[in-house]
Amino acid sequence: MEFKNAYDKIYSAWMGKIIGIRLGAPVEAWTYDEIKNTYGYINNYIVDYGIFAADDDSNGPLFFKEVLRNKKIEEITVQDIANTMLNYIPYEHGFFWWGGKGISTEHTAYLNLIEGIQPPQSGSSKLNGQIMAEQIGGQIFVDWCGYCSLGDPHIAKKLAHMASSITHDQDGIVGGEYVAVMIALAFTYHDAYTIVTKALEYIDTNSMYAEVIQDIIHFYDANPNDEMKCFDYVLSKYSYDHFPGMCHIIPNIAIMILALLYGRNDFNKTMTLLCTLGYDTDCNCGNVGSIIGAIVGIENIDEKWITPIQDILLASSNNGYLNQTTVSDSAYEFTQLAFESHGLEIPNEYKRDLSTTTYHFDLPYATKGFIAHSSRYCESNVKQDQNKLKIILNNCFNDYSLDVDKITYFLPDDIYDARYDPLFSPQVFPNETITVSLSNPLNCNLSACLRITYTDGTIEDSTSIPFTDHIELQHKIMKTKKTVHKIGLHFDFHERIMRKYILVNSFEIDHHMKYEIDFKNQSPCDFGLTFGETSCVNPFLFSLHRGNLNYTNSGFELISTDEAFIQMGEPHINKRVIEMTLECDCEEAHIIISSTGYSDFLSLKLSHEKPISLCKKNAYNFQEIYITNLIYEKMNSALKVECTCDLIMVHINNQTVQIPMSLNQSTLGMFGIYIKGNGKVSLIDCKLEGQFSI
Repeated sequence: MEFKNAYDKIYSAWMGKIIGIRLGAPVEAWTYDEIKNTYGYINNYIVDYGIFAADDDSNGPLFFKEVLRNKKIEEITVQDIANTMLNYIPYEHGFFWWGGKGISTEHTAYLNLIEGIQPPQSGSSKLNGQIMAEQIGGQIFVDWCGYCSLGDPHIAKKLAHMASSITHDQDGIVGGEYVAVMIALAFTYHDAYTIVTKALEYIDTNSMYAEVIQDIIHFYDANPNDEMKCFDYVLSKYSYDHFPGMCHIIPNIAIMILALLYGRNDFNKTMTLLCTLGYDTDCNCGNVGSIIGAIVGIENIDEKWITPIQDILLASSNNGYLNQTTVSDSAYEFTQLAFESHGLEIPNEYKRDLSTTTYHFDLPYATKGFIAHSSRYCESNVKQDQNKLKIILNNCFNDYSLDVDKITYFLPDDIYDARYDPLFSPQVFPNETITVSLSNPLNCNLSACLRITYTDGTIEDSTSIPFTDHIELQHKIMKTKKTVHKIGLHFDFHERIMRKYILVNSFEIDHHMKYEIDFKNQSPCDFGLTFGETSCVNPFLFSLHRGNLNYTNSGFELISTDEAFIQMGEPHINKRVIEMTLECDCEEAHIIISSTGYSDFLSLKLSHEKPISLCKKNAYNFQEIYITNLIYEKMNSALKVECTCDLIMVHINNQTVQIPMSLNQSTLGMFGIYIKGNGKVSLIDCKLEGQFSI
C-alpha cells in the first residue's frame, strides 16, 4: 500500500471517530424517546463545544498505538500492550472512567496490572466475572488495531485480541476483534453490508456476539427499508434491560449494525441515525465513525462535521505535552507507526524531522489548531488549501488588526469542560525560534509580525514588517520565566481589505529551550466540575500521574503516600541540562532525565547516605545501570545534570561525576520526578535547557 493512500484512509477513519465522539457525547446514555422529545431527529452537533476536551474513546487509540514504536508488528505481545497502557494511563484519574474496582472494567483491570496480575488474566472472566468481562470497553479502544493493520484483517484481529484481553474476556474480546476487522476491511471494500458480513468470517461464529450480528443482518434482509421496525426489534431482544453491567457490549453492537446497514454507505445518514437512536452514543458513533469514515473517504464527509473540530484533539494521558495534538498529526502518527512496524519505507517527502516542530498543512481541513480571531472589523477564517494555510480576509478595516494563533498550552478557560480530567503542559518554551513563510498573492496592504502570548496575558511581538509579495518572519522567544500560552501571527491593515487572503507556506519551531520555572507565580489549574461533580484541579506546567503537588512560596512539594510521578518538557529532546535546588525527605527519589511515561524512564536515584546511581525503569522493574561514588545527603542540594546521547555529567554540592551512556539507553524524553514509597521532594528552583541532537 502506498503511504499516501494509507495516510488518507486512516485520516478519514480517524476523523470519523472524532466526529462520532463529539456528536454522541451530549446524549450519552439517553434513550431514543428522550432524544426525540428533546431534540427531535439529530442532524447536526447539538452542543457547540468550541474546543472539545478529552474523551476516553479517543484517548485509547491515541496512546495504545505507541506499542508499535520501535517494534515490528509480528513482535508485539500482549504484555507489550499492557506495559504501554501502564506507561500512559494516569493512576485513577483521567483517560478512563474510574468507576471503582468491580464496577468499571478498565479500572478493575488497571489495578490488576498495577498489582502484578499479568494479561490476559488481568481481564479474565475467571478473575473479574463474566459481567465485567463483557462490557463495552473491549471494542471502543481498538480502532488503532484496524488503522495500523493497513487493511490486513488478520493483523487487525491479532492486535485487537491482545489489546481487548488485557481488560476484557469472552464477547468483550470478540467485539474488539470484530470492530478492528471491520475497519481493516474498509481499506479494501467500500460497502458497509459487505464489511459487516465479511467481518464475521474472522470471529467466533458460535459466540453470542456473532449470533446477534447475524440476527440483525437477517432482519435487515427481510425489512431493508424500515430502520425503526428494526430498532423496535433490537429493543425487544437486545436492550440494556436484557444484559447486566454498566454498559454491556451486546446492545451496542446490535444498534451499530443497524446503523451501518440502514445507513447505506452514507456518512450523514449512518451517524445521525445512530445518534438519534440513543444508548451509548459516543462510543457507538465513535466506532461506526471509524468504519464509515474509512468507507466513504474525507471527501464524502460533510464539512459541517469537520470544521467545528478546528483540527484540535485533546487527551488526558499522563503526558501533558502529548495530550495537545491535532486530528491530522495523530493520523500521520498512526500511519507512520503502521509503516515502520510493517517494515515499510516511508517516502522522503513524508518523513518528519524531530529537531523541529513543523506544521504540515498536507491534508484537507488540516489547519493545525490555528484560529483566526474574527471581529466586526475583520471577517476572517482559516482553511487548508494546497498544502498551505489560507487566512481569509474580508471587510478588514483600515487601522484595525487580526490575530491568528494556536494554543500551545491549554488553560481552563480555553476548553469547554472538565471531561476526563484535562491534563496539559507547555509545548513551546523560551529561547526557541519560530520561522514562518508568508505569501501575499493579492497584494493586501498590511504588515505582519510573529506574536507570543504568555499565560499571564502579556504579549511579545517580533518587528512588524509590511509586505506585498513574500516574506519570512523569524523570532527567537526571549529568555523569561513566563510560560508560553499561544503562538501565531498578528496583522495590521493599512487600507480596507475585501475578498482577499494571505497564505502561510510554512510554520516551524526550532527547539532549543531555556526555561527557568517561576514557582512564586504559579497556582493549580482549576478546570471546574467533572461529570461526577468533583473538582478537576491539576498542576500548572507539570503532568501529575500519581501523588499530590503543593505549591509554596519557595517552590513546590511532590508528596507521596505510596509512590508519586510527575513530568513535563519536550519529548523530542535528547540533549539537556537540568539545574535545581531540591530536598528529598523520602527513602528513595528519582530525578528523571528522560521519560516517555510512568513505566519507561531513565533517572538518577537519590537515597540518603547512599551513592547516586543511574537507573532505568522498564514496566515493573528498576535496573541500576551505573553506581557513582557521590553520596547523597538529605539537605538542600544544588544539582546539575548535563545529558547528551553518550555521556551524563552529574554535579551536586561541588562534586562531579561522569556516567557513560550505553548505545541501548535513550535520552529522548521528558523531565520529571519520581518518589518510591512515602515522603516528599521539595523543589526550590529549576532551570531546564534542551535540544534535539543527531
